[in-house]
Amino acid sequence: MENVQVIKNPQNFLCGEGVLNDISYYSKKIGTNAYIVGTKKSYAAVKNKIISALKKENMKYSTRLFENYPTIEQAVKYSEDIKKEKADLVIAIGGGRVIDVMKYAATLANIKIITVPTIAATSAAWRCNSILYLENGSYDRSVVNQFSPEYVIADSSIIVQAPIRYIYAGIMDAVAKWYESRPYREMYTNDLNLLFSLNVAKQAFEFLESNTPNITTDFKQGKSSNLVIQTIINVIALTGIAGCYSSELKFPGFAHPFYNEVTKIQSTKNLLHGEIIGFGILTQIMLEQNSSKEFKDALNFFEKFNFNYTLEDMGITEVYQLEHLANNLWKNKDKIRFLQHIKTSKEIQKAILKVNDIVIHKKAKKEANL
Repeated sequence: MENVQVIKNPQNFLCGEGVLNDISYYSKKIGTNAYIVGTKKSYAAVKNKIISALKKENMKYSTRLFENYPTIEQAVKYSEDIKKEKADLVIAIGGGRVIDVMKYAATLANIKIITVPTIAATSAAWRCNSILYLENGSYDRSVVNQFSPEYVIADSSIIVQAPIRYIYAGIMDAVAKWYESRPYREMYTNDLNLLFSLNVAKQAFEFLESNTPNITTDFKQGKSSNLVIQTIINVIALTGIAGCYSSELKFPGFAHPFYNEVTKIQSTKNLLHGEIIGFGILTQIMLEQNSSKEFKDALNFFEKFNFNYTLEDMGITEVYQLEHLANNLWKNKDKIRFLQHIKTSKEIQKAILKVNDIVIHKKAKKEANL
């Protein structure tokens, strides 16, 4: 079918202090037997609230811990276990990895899911799709699930207690939606899908950029303030909305393909998704051959979120690794229509090295002034 617009959003989004206290109220609207999965840390952060709430409503539940990467095999294993437990809803607790694998497991088991993000490092709790990896941590594929989450319950009093590195990474991932989609605005002026996504991405970008100092202060103080709540909404909901409109015509950027290819280098497992995305955005701006001011503005903005990540930080220390990365990005270059002026993989490699040199220089200069 041509010219089909597909819009998949969660049925309900709740964000605020203490919203997790009412999880049993929302759970019993979906089912009576919950299958709860989280990482060791994320489950520990919320288990008392969730279990006590479910017990008050006499709901059945079973719990499992998640480890490693979200793979197809993991999702299949969980879906089979869900059926064995005769569960009729999933509650996924934590960050992008556990939420993504459980969204797919819920699809395989044909039941609905509630997502409970304990960090705001990506928009995974909102998105309909699942980003899946291989067992070694390499990007595998994106799978569009049958259903979006029935409820997203983002308790700001829990999210604000996470290490600040997570919200910093989440902000860089959020603003990537603006950087990656804006080059298409002059190319497709009448595409409603693109215009909607652009406007939402721009709104999130402008909010996060203009409120940076106060956002940093409130998260460092662990305050579940209105600004913290609005920041979580921008990182999870608005970023999710900007990415949920799809059609026959795709508008891929550079930063996310950059991240996907970086994960395939086995020494690159130390940085968060948004931290690698930040480097990818800077490389995209370099490849676009935009003004030096735009690059400086982006780098200065990212530095407010402790961005000083180099190729070495990503585990890329050998020439062959860089060449492999550039070659793989080059192979997919045709999908990124605003980079058609790039003629060889060497140009991508050169841009990556230039970004790396600038970041190293600024990092050394900052350390010298301490």
